[in-house]
Amino acid sequence: MFKWGIMGASNIANKFCDAIGRTADCKVVAIGSHSGKAARLFADKNKIQNAYGSYEEMLETEELDAVYIATVTSDHYYACKLCVKYDIPFLCEKTMCIDSKQVADVFAEAEKRKLFCMEAMWSRFLPIVKKVKEWIDEHKIGDVKYAEISLGFCAEKNPGNRFWNPGLGGGAAYDLLVYGYEILRLLIDKPVLSYKLSVIRSKTGVDASDVLVVEYEDMSAVLTASLETFMSQSVVVRGTEGSIIIPNVLFGNESLRYDNEGRQKEQYRDDVTTNGFVYEIEETVKCIGEGRCESETVPHSLTVEFAKICDEISEEIKGM
Repeated sequence: MFKWGIMGASNIANKFCDAIGRTADCKVVAIGSHSGKAARLFADKNKIQNAYGSYEEMLETEELDAVYIATVTSDHYYACKLCVKYDIPFLCEKTMCIDSKQVADVFAEAEKRKLFCMEAMWSRFLPIVKKVKEWIDEHKIGDVKYAEISLGFCAEKNPGNRFWNPGLGGGAAYDLLVYGYEILRLLIDKPVLSYKLSVIRSKTGVDASDVLVVEYEDMSAVLTASLETFMSQSVVVRGTEGSIIIPNVLFGNESLRYDNEGRQKEQYRDDVTTNGFVYEIEETVKCIGEGRCESETVPHSLTVEFAKICDEISEEIKGM
């Protein structure tokens, strides 16, 4: 049995527990939180045997095969470093750290110890995304010339919550743009020449909305992320011989391919996935079993790439 511990009694950790229940030979055996009461409540809700009022106490006490880090973004670096200190592999929620310096430090220390770690970019494993990658690689829409990913919703206007509070790692980039960029880099697997940023600063000092234009040698892509308005949640890829659409990339179950006249040529439906976190869990278990330090699907270099974009967004906000 592969034994997991969780850092952070958060809402997303509930989804992780559900996914563990759908994954063979895996079990969450411990939860650690800054609050012993919160840990106990979470443990009772998710039928976890052991609850701890500190992350370090959990790591010292339990014999864990891996840890899932589900804290607020601002705590990710601290949690990652603790896992490295105790030589425990970890899967860390996106965005992995708040800047590229922190990310580089985590990866360097983990690689020294030959310790597996991965950003929890579950969307890269989704069957509807992998099918689009397959269609693109098979040139079913010819040469790709344009891509667009739009993600957004109206986040609760509470300046103290994780969306708007800079002290918790709030902002559209950490919460949404990370999905768009890392999905794009899977689908369009060639060198990025440059990118241009447009950032809207919120009253609390985080990025409320971002537009990222990514330039390749022979195409461009536009990524939009917003905490202030609902977006289409879609992926659109257009080529010389047709187009592909994922109507709802994070919570939908279909991918569609069209010809240049707008006629639907192919539909892919995923009627199997009930919790997309299962795939990243299976990948983590597989990589650890093979003695690997990183995943080919979510490589360290990808996480560093996006962290550098976050660096630029932070600098833009400071200058506003």
